[in-house]
Amino acid sequence: PTPAFADDSALIMKIPESRRAFNKLEQELNDLEEVTGLSVNPAKSEVLLIKEDPTDEELERLGDYGKVTDKVHHLGITLARDYDKGRQLTFEAGKLAMKKAVPRVTSGISSTNLLLKAQAVNTIVGAINSHRYRVYPPTMKETGEQWKTIRSALWTTRFLGKSSTRHKICQKNVVRPLRQGGLSLIQPNRTAVTSLLGSLASVINHAHYEETSAINVIENPLREGWFKRLAALNEKNVGKIFHNYRNIFPAQGNSTLGLLPELFKALEVDEHLVLSAPTY
Repeated sequence: PTPAFADDSALIMKIPESRRAFNKLEQELNDLEEVTGLSVNPAKSEVLLIKEDPTDEELERLGDYGKVTDKVHHLGITLARDYDKGRQLTFEAGKLAMKKAVPRVTSGISSTNLLLKAQAVNTIVGAINSHRYRVYPPTMKETGEQWKTIRSALWTTRFLGKSSTRHKICQKNVVRPLRQGGLSLIQPNRTAVTSLLGSLASVINHAHYEETSAINVIENPLREGWFKRLAALNEKNVGKIFHNYRNIFPAQGNSTLGLLPELFKALEVDEHLVLSAPTY
């Protein structure tokens, strides 16, 4: 399926064999415009070319579709030929967005109302990187830096230019669910692993039901046994599943992916443990 949101869409395709392919796509886009009223402008479009050493003829044909570049931005995500570069730029943008969002909370809600403030922090600051986790697994260092930003939005000593009461609450109680007397502040590590699980489920579901999917052709990860493991996500199964999809979710040093087996092991023995993260 084509990733699309409002006026921002992405198409994944092979390099066209002739200009006739572009004419055919152009007709499809014209039909789309008639139905939806949304017009696609190739002059404003960008093409992320994955192929190494394309010929001049291929580059010329691709020029009909848009500007050929090494990276594109889609819904806050930087997709690049260089995976590490795209990942770095994506989280740098997320870090900047979080810092810009902090004043919206600190200037609008006093620390004396921690319950309301925690909800605002989750929504305005903490959820900023949730969709980025689905594409790039963060490292523990990155989520640690994000946690500091989240805490700075919650713990402020001044409000509207005046001193504000700062209640001292241990981290365990800050992240504890509301029904257990906590503030239910969402920890980036927990958000990251749940977001990654959602992304993994989408990948497996797509590969399972779309036999012609490029995932099945390139990675060939699909096995009936792997799909059935989704019905019993536990410490052993989740580790094997991510190992099987390691080319789609490349491991980073000290990645939050390493938290998944431990998390599912805890879920098996603690009926009160819940996965809390923004919904999609």
